[in-house]
Amino acid sequence: MTLTVWRSPLDTPAINNLYKAYEKASGNKLNLVSLPSDAYEVTVKTKFVTGSKPDILNFAAGVDQISQLNPAKNLIDLSDLDFIKREGSLAKSAGYFNGHTYAVALGPVASYGIFYNKQVFANAGLEPPKTFDDLKTVCSTLKSKAPAVAPIFEAGGEGWPPQILAGMLYVTDANKDGAYVASLMDGSAKLSDANSPLVKGLADYAEFRTSHCFNSDATTAKLGDSAKALLAGKAAMVAQVDSAMTPLLADDPAAARKIGFVGVSASGPVVATTPNITGTYYAPKTGDAIKERAAVDFINFITGKGYQQYINDANAVPTLSGVDAPKQVGLNAAVATALQSGSAPTYLTNLPASTALGPLALQVLAGQISPQDVGVKMNVSFEAAKQKLAK
Repeated sequence: MTLTVWRSPLDTPAINNLYKAYEKASGNKLNLVSLPSDAYEVTVKTKFVTGSKPDILNFAAGVDQISQLNPAKNLIDLSDLDFIKREGSLAKSAGYFNGHTYAVALGPVASYGIFYNKQVFANAGLEPPKTFDDLKTVCSTLKSKAPAVAPIFEAGGEGWPPQILAGMLYVTDANKDGAYVASLMDGSAKLSDANSPLVKGLADYAEFRTSHCFNSDATTAKLGDSAKALLAGKAAMVAQVDSAMTPLLADDPAAARKIGFVGVSASGPVVATTPNITGTYYAPKTGDAIKERAAVDFINFITGKGYQQYINDANAVPTLSGVDAPKQVGLNAAVATALQSGSAPTYLTNLPASTALGPLALQVLAGQISPQDVGVKMNVSFEAAKQKLAK
């Protein structure tokens, strides 16, 4: 039997090894179809609308992406498979829609937190931050003891980075086990509430701006600039995701000695995580019962017999319990240690219309909009998307 897989061109050698291991174990063949990365979501959605579906789908795990596929009609519910219990809270975040889990996220997950220059912190007698109040302390201390150092480097010229510190990290501890998104979905809380985690986090971010905690070119600087400034000690901290930042930092052989990584939220050291499209799989309903069962068997293999070797090949922190985690080195070791100290799926993965946050965070960085007005605009977008999903 041949099963068709629609996959991202970003698949890693570890993923390719996993495909080969499945073929050897099952006797089935995989027809691997790579879709264009610059229009991946649109291409998949368009094909689904016309009735064209693969047996196995590699796709993003966020609610905005899943909803485009009409999951109740087009995707097999994986909620009763064995991997669910081993996936923990991620099973209610990755590929999760209306109480059902439609995907598995093999990992590695994307980890969001604070990268910091160890020497800058040591020279100023500072400890790594755990909370947003700690970030304020770091900023005020550095302005006094090391005025040439930018306490926090922002790369607004890249577009998306400001939303990490402005609207993601503060909220992470409030969304353990999906609590924050659940309160928004049932209407007991609003994004625009004055004391909402979103508005309070944005207010702290706006305070960083007015307190001159950011680099002078925060609205125009690029991601590469942040890595260079951090390595050179011209910036003390960068809020970023490991998959974007660690490759840039690794250009310096001494990066692991110079740079640390910690989770930061409103009340404690929690790393915000979100599944990568790489390693996230769905089993579409194709109408072919035999191939649908084979697709579910594929999911069982990659989460069962094939999982340990995949984790070893990927050198990744596992998302499923019951396997050994490879020893991490360099900056990856710092990220792994931070994950062990505390992590939670970011609320943005399961928040309808979460993409509205990015442009609004840029406006906060530029001083063009208040935190409360961002909350109002986010809530309007969220409520409209929620009503659309309910239809």
